[in-house]
Amino acid sequence: MSILPADVLQSLAQLLQGLQSSDNSVRSQAEESLSNDWVASRPEILLMGLAELLGSSQETIVRLSECGILEKIWLTCQYSASIVFCGPIQENLNTITER
Repeated sequence: MSILPADVLQSLAQLLQGLQSSDNSVRSQAEESLSNDWVASRPEILLMGLAELLGSSQETIVRLSECGILEKIWLTCQYSASIVFCGPIQENLNTITER
């Protein structure tokens, strides 16, 4: 059972494909989207979605890539955790941690 809506998971799956692209322009656009659309505005959704995608992926190489990306983003988001994860959002962080 997914916590997030299917369209959010689809957007994140496309983002991951872009981040893994060998095309520099595609990867640059994905990195910009990651920073502006996800990390800056909704990091808790990003982390929950990546955790869900990681758990549902069947291919080992994809799981390893997603795990590396998740770790990098987690460390970035954790830097501002005291500001970002407060109030009701703390419940989302607890959900991520439990996974």
